Amino acid sequence: MALLLALGAALAFAGATVLQFEASQAAPRSASLRIGLVRHLVGDRRFNLGALLDVAGGVAQFFALKVGSVEVVMPVVASGLVIAIVAHHVQRRLAIVPRDAVALAGSVLALVVVLVVAPQGGSRLGSVAAQLAVAAAGLGGGAVALTVGRRVLLRRGWYLAAAGGLLLGVVSVVERSVGLVWSQRGTLGVLESWQLWTLLAVGALALLVVQSAFGAARLLTVAPIVAVAEPIVGSALAVWVEGAGPGFGPGRLAIVFGAIVLEAVSIIALARGARDEGGVR
Repeated sequence: MALLLALGAALAFAGATVLQFEASQAAPRSASLRIGLVRHLVGDRRFNLGALLDVAGGVAQFFALKVGSVEVVMPVVASGLVIAIVAHHVQRRLAIVPRDAVALAGSVLALVVVLVVAPQGGSRLGSVAAQLAVAAAGLGGGAVALTVGRRVLLRRGWYLAAAGGLLLGVVSVVERSVGLVWSQRGTLGVLESWQLWTLLAVGALALLVVQSAFGAARLLTVAPIVAVAEPIVGSALAVWVEGAGPGFGPGRLAIVFGAIVLEAVSIIALARGARDEGGVR
């Protein structure tokens, strides 16, 4: 059952990625990193359908993790990255050159290794100071992206993708905190918590940045960066906030570090391929 739910989540996320990418490509470039982008996206049926698929994927992933382990579920969910890229290229009748295929395979391998080997953290909220630091980083980073950093980020699509992945990593940690608050204090406790309102604010900032990235570059460049940065950043921040948990020694740390290096090399290769082919606007 866990595998079927995880596969359903992967398919839903893949469909959402392709639809939201198409919607963002149709939006005017001048709207990137501006609130006006949301107005354009909400008026596009592809984006709205993609949002529904995102919700369906999130629900399927939640129940998959409820009945199965992270090590089994998340690598299957991560396959949605490959499904999205292949579906996009088939739809547009685009070829994936060998260099891109190797770089994409490296990106997916790095993601799977991190999800399987990285520590899963504890099951407590952690210190309030650490939570506030993560929240401040997300809010501050998003605010910088939309203001003084806007000109720099708009120079390359993969800059935007990296920023979006970082923000989504913060979102995943805050989301986990909201879930723990819900378990400990109930629904009223969640509504009264600062974590919930921080989640909504950082989530909105992440949406703007990621959709701007989708509008600035080809899917083969943007999707791997966003898909891999989110769990890597989220895992690192969760470990910092909650602790690494038992059984995480130097050997596993070296494997995770090697996977991050592999991902960095793959991203550089994909970004250079986009530049060489004129794929980044």
